[in-house]
Amino acid sequence: MRAQAAKSNSSGGIRVDSSGGGFGALELLIVIATLALLIFVVLSGIAFRSYPRGPRITCVNNLKQVGLATRIWAADNGDVYPWIAPMSSNGVKEITMSGDVAALFRSMTNEILNAKILSCPADSKRSRETNWGKLSNKNISYFIGLDSDETRPQTILSGDRNLSGGVLLTNRVVEVRATNTLVWGADIHRRCGNICLGDGSVQQVNDRTLQNQASNQAKMLPVARFAFP
Repeated sequence: MRAQAAKSNSSGGIRVDSSGGGFGALELLIVIATLALLIFVVLSGIAFRSYPRGPRITCVNNLKQVGLATRIWAADNGDVYPWIAPMSSNGVKEITMSGDVAALFRSMTNEILNAKILSCPADSKRSRETNWGKLSNKNISYFIGLDSDETRPQTILSGDRNLSGGVLLTNRVVEVRATNTLVWGADIHRRCGNICLGDGSVQQVNDRTLQNQASNQAKMLPVARFAFP
């Protein structure tokens, strides 16, 4: 049988028998310290991931709404996007190259409903605006792919404005060819970004996957035009 855990000593007191199977004070402290360290690591990891991912997930949802709104508008207007349709058909083709991206988005007020989705929460240089009448480029975080349409579902319809590359024209329109390299700037999503495709889907992409998408698009469009706010 195991030795008794406690025995009387000569003075009549109780002494602890170290041969017992229980935890000692040192072992208990080690367990507590280990658990505390594990909790700290887990909570730190959650906090680190939640900071960049929260705004980016919101941004993805914003672009999904833009993609859906564009497709709904096209379904009601001859299966073309508003910047392709002339004003006589409710479109904005005549002002597509004006540099006023807010006007292009305003053509879809009935489909987008709330103008605040045009501002990414990670974009500190753009302020959110809920009033369509006051909407301007400074309230918009997303560019528009002027040559995207439903018949080419993998073309880039919209995306974060921190994209760079191609040739920037004076009207804030960027022309992109197969020889151009596209990359993300550091001011939004830490050199990553989101793009919405012609089929309404949204992808989270880095520089490499962005360039792959642009290269695939170049096979369909020798020149792709993106209107930036």
